[in-house]
Amino acid sequence: ALYSSCVSTPVSSAIAAAASAAAGDTAISSRHNTSIAEASPSPLFTVFGYLPEYRQDSFHYEAFFKAGLTHLIFFSAEVDPATLRLIHVDDRLPSGDEWTRIRRLADLHGAQLMLCIGGGGRSAGFADLVGDTVRRRAFIEEVNAVLLARKLDGIDFNWEYPQTMTEWLNFGRFLMELRSSLGYSAAAGDEHAGKPAGERRHRPRVRRAVLSMALHPHPSIAAVLQSARVLHSLDYVHLMAYDHVVGTGPHSSVEYAASVLSEGTIGLFNEGIYNRRLGQMHQRPRIIQDHRRKLTLGIPFYGRHREDRRLQPEAYDRLWLFIQEWASKNHPTWVEGGAELRA
Repeated sequence: ALYSSCVSTPVSSAIAAAASAAAGDTAISSRHNTSIAEASPSPLFTVFGYLPEYRQDSFHYEAFFKAGLTHLIFFSAEVDPATLRLIHVDDRLPSGDEWTRIRRLADLHGAQLMLCIGGGGRSAGFADLVGDTVRRRAFIEEVNAVLLARKLDGIDFNWEYPQTMTEWLNFGRFLMELRSSLGYSAAAGDEHAGKPAGERRHRPRVRRAVLSMALHPHPSIAAVLQSARVLHSLDYVHLMAYDHVVGTGPHSSVEYAASVLSEGTIGLFNEGIYNRRLGQMHQRPRIIQDHRRKLTLGIPFYGRHREDRRLQPEAYDRLWLFIQEWASKNHPTWVEGGAELRA
């Protein structure tokens, strides 16, 4: 599945909120997005939204920035499985004057622009890339060049999914190398391009960057991420608390979201708890991180048919039209905006 825009709710006072979703959003046309006179107040918490290329023309950037969207993630570039190069950047990001306008609006309202790499059906090249030391360094230089040229604020990964512990370990190494390189200037023809950070200290860091990844939650995922040293390189981990299909139940119920945030699922994101579980409390002293503060909770802005799972998901604006049509036919006395229709 592809992932569309979503927003999120706070997990706790110390945990941000957000993540990706699997269908259309309810955005309004950006053609009317002309006013940039007033900046937005500082947000109370962090809100991410995924925007696929097929929704860009109908997305009202300024309205969402004003409403509290703090990080807009453009979905998505890919790893070419044949060449292991970065592809689908310019054809899946806005270009020219439109990109300049979006960047200006984001700066005005304090929002950050990010690029996602990967996604459902878009992850075929990851395994070979992260397992090849030379290719992944070249790929990192490509990602960094895009970040600097586009003045992006970060990179998001949605690899669906590493299949072995070796792939997770390679992904952890890749993220560490990316973290040490991202945002540093890269002159054309630089003989140090593609080399580790220690071999190119002369290159100044010109742009700070956020790193995040999205994944479906599972009770064992925290231990995998800790073991592969993935969490140390990331600023956020987006828990995709949706598309959890059991029988004819809802795919993203409140009960499921609560279970995703339970101690059984997220407890091992705390290094102290993880180390105690492994009996590693007598290692040499170092800073113990509680990576739970990096977690964000994904909320989908789409619905799925409970009985026929083969049907395509519907965005909320379409579902609202269906509800209105049903109500006008079966309950003509209901008032739009009234309690019955809202229920």
